[in-house]
Amino acid sequence: MDHPMETRKKVVEKGIEMLSTNLTVGTWGNISCRVPGEDYIAITPTGMSYDTLVPEDIVILDLKGNTINGTRKPSIEVPLHLAIYNAREDVQAIVHTHSAYATAMAVARY
Repeated sequence: MDHPMETRKKVVEKGIEMLSTNLTVGTWGNISCRVPGEDYIAITPTGMSYDTLVPEDIVILDLKGNTINGTRKPSIEVPLHLAIYNAREDVQAIVHTHSAYATAMAVARY
């Protein structure tokens, strides 16, 4: 297995970027990406703020949802991510955000 640490680092970096650009707050949303050369994905854990994540927190799953590596509980959105990855081999990453602005617009029914 290709060591997924670089992939995990990228997921953490993108989580921090989501926070810094106001695409999400707290623990909202989730990020995943394919592990190069493997039929695995790296996905953020559930219930953890992006500003506290370290690469070891990112969970590695196979394309059936089995945990390959990691001690955290993966995002509750795993079924959605896996459905996309299994349907579309060209998709390399998924970012599910909860922008404060988009959420406000939805609440306002705009």
